[in-house]
Amino acid sequence: EDFSFLKSITIFLNAEGLPETKVAWNDNVSSTVGKILSLEVNSADLKEFIKKDKFSLRVNTITDEILTSDYSINVHSVFYVDAKILGQ
Repeated sequence: EDFSFLKSITIFLNAEGLPETKVAWNDNVSSTVGKILSLEVNSADLKEFIKKDKFSLRVNTITDEILTSDYSINVHSVFYVDAKILGQ
């Protein structure tokens, strides 16, 4: 399938003890988008989320057609980490 059923999508990051943070979105998904959906991202510092033992994603979507079957969506996330080793 493809993402042509979407009108918009927003992804939020959640972790215990931290406020929910909007991290990616596409407010105007093209009806010809295909199987890969690119999103805008913000420049929020996600360091505290990455340091947690676990975090979760919440996805909010608006569709422009009725879905008659379940969709399984794989999310590929890339995080760039600037780490300093103790004692160096």
